[in-house]
Amino acid sequence: MKPLPEEIVSSAFIVANGEYAWKRSHIFIALQAIAETEQAILGGDIWVIKDGKTYGLFSDEVGMRLWDTVPYKADELWVDYCHRTYEESIHEIETTQIVNAVDRESQQYLFYNPVYIEQNDVKSLIPRSKMDTERAEAAVAAGYPAVAPILP
Repeated sequence: MKPLPEEIVSSAFIVANGEYAWKRSHIFIALQAIAETEQAILGGDIWVIKDGKTYGLFSDEVGMRLWDTVPYKADELWVDYCHRTYEESIHEIETTQIVNAVDRESQQYLFYNPVYIEQNDVKSLIPRSKMDTERAEAAVAAGYPAVAPILP
């Protein structure tokens, strides 16, 4: 993964596996930094983080899928894809009503966890949901051994 600027990383909550999550007040700047480092945003989750621990928003499951971006198109320049996924992510966060489903007190504990990749990262082939047939078809087309790192 390409490193993000230190000022972006310092505003993040970092979980044990190295993933970042930002409060709403920082997520837009973080997404811009991700795009500027030519990394594409596949989508993101929303987490509840309180007292240094991560919780599920409405269930026992940690995090909840908040948005997905449209997969990479064969005729698209990588830098354009990175910019497009940044714009899609901004739009999804701005238009989601999930914050309204949470009481005002709990809103301070909401964090956004974007999923992002570098160019040619095989993780881009992992379907983001059971309905993500585009990425599933891309994985099949890539074939073995290209998909070997993501099979588990």
